Parts: sequence; C-alpha cells; structure tokens
Amino acid sequence: MSLTTLAPMTDIDAVNMMLASIGQAPVDTITNTGIADVNDAVTHLTNVAREIQLAAWDFNSDKEVKMTPDNNGYIILGTDVVGIESYYPGYHYTIRFDENDGYKKKVYDKTLNKNTYVFDANIKVNVTRLVPFDYLPQYAKNYVAIQAALLFQQNVVSSVIVFKFTANHLQKVEAAFNAAELRQASLNMLAPGTRENNILRRSY
Repeated sequence: MSLTTLAPMTDIDAVNMMLASIGQAPVDTITNTGIADVNDAVTHLTNVAREIQLAAWDFNSDKEVKMTPDNNGYIILGTDVVGIESYYPGYHYTIRFDENDGYKKKVYDKTLNKNTYVFDANIKVNVTRLVPFDYLPQYAKNYVAIQAALLFQQNVVSSVIVFKFTANHLQKVEAAFNAAELRQASLNMLAPGTRENNILRRSY
C-alpha cells in the first residue's frame, strides 16, 4: 500500500500489529482461524475496547438524549448502552436488568427512592455506548490497540526491552488520546445552543 492510499486502522490491522509485536506473521481474517495467538489478540483487543468505553468520551457518549417509555411505561435499552445519567440535576437514573421481565435491560428510576422501572413521561439523559472498534476515531483506535498489544505481549513473551518500547508508545498514544478528547470537549462547550455555551455567554 502506498502512502497515498492510507486508510483508517481496522480490527484486522490492530490484531496484525499485535501479532507482529511478538514476531508472528499477519493474518487475512480474525474469524474462526483456529490460531491461539490470533484468538488471544482478538480477546485482548475486545476487552480493552470495552473497558476504555465504560467511561464517557466524546466519541461514545451523547448528552440530552430524549427517551420515551413504551406502552407499559418501560424504557428498554440497547445492548450497546453501558452508562446512563439524568441530563438534569435532581434525578437519579441507572441501568438495571428487570428480573420480573425476562431480565430486559431498562432504565431504572431511583429518584427520591421511587425505585421503579415505570415512567409516565419522557426523560432526558446522557448516554454512554460501546462503539465497535472499526467505528472508533483513529486516536481511540491507536490507544486501544497499543494498550491491548502491551497486555498481549505480557501474556506471551517476557522481553523487558519489548515491554519498555510498547509502554513508551502507550504513553504517547495516551497523551494524543487525551489531547484529542480535550479538544473535542472544548469545541462542544463553545457550540451554539449548548448549556455550557449559554452559561459562558451569561457570564459576560
């Protein structure tokens, strides 16, 4: 591939990078390969991507999302939702699996000890979701892939030199990750119509 045809990193690219870090040959697929190192690399990549996204970052969270209860008053959540909080202060919403309704994933209202799955009106919440690796921004892919590679190496090889190199690389991509997130957060605060922007405008 020439430099003029660079493309964003894919999950296969990330796994091949992890394999290269222990001296293994690249693969064309990461599905049903029967190769232990490939399976381990995929597992580490998946676990790290999931762990990092338990926090609300710019790329996996949305603010002021309106949710509407169904005819039974329930707000059913998708499997990708891993975090939820009220957009407005004074309300306490969380995620629960309703054991009395087939363990469906729902919004649970703990406001003032209501302790109920039933809502009688729309709510506005901040939502955190899991984004598939291929749809992450490049700065997040780099962070996930290098962190996964470091853990993968620790389980396979024992070279201190290799660990040090990857740990140093991780520090660099983590700094780039945090800088990108800070930049996005600053842009969001200044966006017209946002609560943060309105607060800033009122302060002058």
